[in-house]
Amino acid sequence: MYLEFHCGVFAPKAMTKQGCRRVERLLLEAESAATQATVEGLLAYPFDELEQLSRPTLVFQFHDVLPGTSSAWVHHEAGSQYTRISEGAGGH
Repeated sequence: MYLEFHCGVFAPKAMTKQGCRRVERLLLEAESAATQATVEGLLAYPFDELEQLSRPTLVFQFHDVLPGTSSAWVHHEAGSQYTRISEGAGGH
């Protein structure tokens, strides 16, 4: 489905999109490392911690956050959450 109002929204909201991709990558790396450590018997799989980091990521992928049609407050909140998630998933 095409909505003409979504044209050209990448540039103004690039930070939101970059933040989303960054936390997706970090969460995948954290999950992979946790799985390896669990298989090797080094720790119990941190399901709750990974779920707490993943939920906001999924929420901000919903509807009009990534397309860029959300309000400025939503994009500011997404940026704050992406920073928190990055720190929790081992990013800097």
